[in-house]
Amino acid sequence: MALSDLCDESGCHLAMVYRWQRALFENATMALQGGRDLERGGDQKRIRELEAKLAAKKEVLSELMEEHIHPGSGNGSCPNVTLLSPEQTLCG
Repeated sequence: MALSDLCDESGCHLAMVYRWQRALFENATMALQGGRDLERGGDQKRIRELEAKLAAKKEVLSELMEEHIHPGSGNGSCPNVTLLSPEQTLCG
């Protein structure tokens, strides 16, 4: 019997069955092993991800601070740019 036929008979939507299936596949190992070891592993993975994000943010902040302290010394900077006052225009 096809899954779609079974869904029709039970009044369940096929999309819901696929969501249940995905949830089962994603969490079956944790459920069968009691979840303790995998939770710690998941926590460690999340900690590593957050530490990597924090390191990247610190690097960006460091670069921005360096550019703020020493303008024109960073890559892609424009040391010869002159800021215009509100009265000045680009055309004259």
